Amino acid sequence: MAIDREYSRKLFLRLLRAGLWERDIRSFPDVDDDIWNEILSEARRQTVVGLIYRGVSHLGENVAVPDGVEMSLMLESDRIQRSSAKVVSAAGRIVSILRKGGFHPIVMKGPSVARLYKEPSLRSAGDVDLYLDEGEFDSSVDYLKGHGVEISSSPDGSADYYIEGICIDQHRRYFDIHGKDGLLPKVPSVEAELLMLSSHILKHVMGHGVGLRQMCDMAIAYKAYEGSYDHSALESLYDSLGLLYWNRMLYSFLRKNLGLDVTLFEGKKEVKCSHLEKIVFEGGNMGFHSGSRHLSESRSAFSRKMRTALSFARNIPFNLRVAPGEFVSLVWELAKGNVGD
Repeated sequence: MAIDREYSRKLFLRLLRAGLWERDIRSFPDVDDDIWNEILSEARRQTVVGLIYRGVSHLGENVAVPDGVEMSLMLESDRIQRSSAKVVSAAGRIVSILRKGGFHPIVMKGPSVARLYKEPSLRSAGDVDLYLDEGEFDSSVDYLKGHGVEISSSPDGSADYYIEGICIDQHRRYFDIHGKDGLLPKVPSVEAELLMLSSHILKHVMGHGVGLRQMCDMAIAYKAYEGSYDHSALESLYDSLGLLYWNRMLYSFLRKNLGLDVTLFEGKKEVKCSHLEKIVFEGGNMGFHSGSRHLSESRSAFSRKMRTALSFARNIPFNLRVAPGEFVSLVWELAKGNVGD
């Protein structure tokens, strides 16, 4: 018997919301093992196993979770916690090294946003993204080389190296936004972090795709910083950058699928997010479960560039609708070979 994937996704999202906001689930249907295994598979595809594990902990005692699913969630969550601890340690180490050299590094994305979760260690960790401004970037790279760190350069101008076995991706730019330098908020600031997260999601949406883990990060940031940013000022910032429509669509997605209860864009008509949902649920973890991204990981550098170009081309109508100026700039960067992750 075929699995009702639409139904299993609804249950998956209920568990995800419970884990994200640490809220009890008052009622949950009695479903068979196949549905539970589909929920577990979706959690893996979207790299939110830790949040689903927390969601399951908020079920009533009368809900029967299959032993195999419960054990898998427990074991994989333990692995996530151990991996997160290594990433946090590496992030702290590189920040300490650079500060001793007189530099001012800022941890971005993963480890930075993880601290906003109620259970930070259950957010699946990856690399460490680090930002140093143009005035410090090159000299900090020289400083690290002088201390024996082997560094390689990426096409987008970032520097990659390893600390405690964890990849550090050091960036020259804090924002994935082009040609708007004079309008960008001060770094660091709450407004800067919110803009950085939403623009990074946009870049991946326009290309290979994006998953629920990044959407959860955005929702958590909006909620955690509530009261620390002015809603109308943030809306004006998005508007000045040509990103208002995109952020309204993103906000609709967060409200509908993740239960974000922060009120933004008051008086504005809700933007439909059905195509964004399609991208997120088909692509999974940064698009790695989409056909084009999966294949591109095993191909040559030239082939990967072609796949990237095709991924941008595939979404042209959508990309031109949500953020035309940013899309044109991204295509230009792609043509020059300067688009990284």
